[in-house]
Amino acid sequence: MRKSLSKTKGISRYLERVMDLKVAVREYSSNDFSRVKELILKAENFGEPFLETELLNIKKNTSLGLGKVFVATLEDEVISYISLGRRVFALMVDSIIVDRDYQRRGVGRKLIEKAREYAKSQGCHVLRTDTGTFMDYAIKFYLSCGFEPCGYVEHDFSLSSKQMHFYMDLTKEKKGANSI
Repeated sequence: MRKSLSKTKGISRYLERVMDLKVAVREYSSNDFSRVKELILKAENFGEPFLETELLNIKKNTSLGLGKVFVATLEDEVISYISLGRRVFALMVDSIIVDRDYQRRGVGRKLIEKAREYAKSQGCHVLRTDTGTFMDYAIKFYLSCGFEPCGYVEHDFSLSSKQMHFYMDLTKEKKGANSI
């Protein structure tokens, strides 16, 4: 009983923190460029080595119309973004980065929900993503958002890299507490 009560209090405190945030999600604009660049440079497992590739992905998904980018803002400051690329009948989460100060506060989940809504509006049947197998927190995040594992690839981006692939079936209605 004590453990259950402790867990309930923990969940209540978490919900209070999340509910306090007045986060808005909107489409990316060129005015967001410098802040998004800053997020990339400061993000764990991104940084300088990934900057050029990440910025090209954003350009492809905005300027060329091959996807979409959304930002999450708090009091007009960009605190997160999600970059989505079109794949025939699927939409791919190319990247999602949340400022460290706002991680585990529901911001990433709001962006995944926006991606889900956008994908359905575009007639996509599947929302896809992948992450390195060493990124336990990302794997847990995607699973908690309702993604299901669908593959594993070795040497995906370089020798010895290992990627987990995930999907969300958009033809099914949301169900369960773990789904968004």
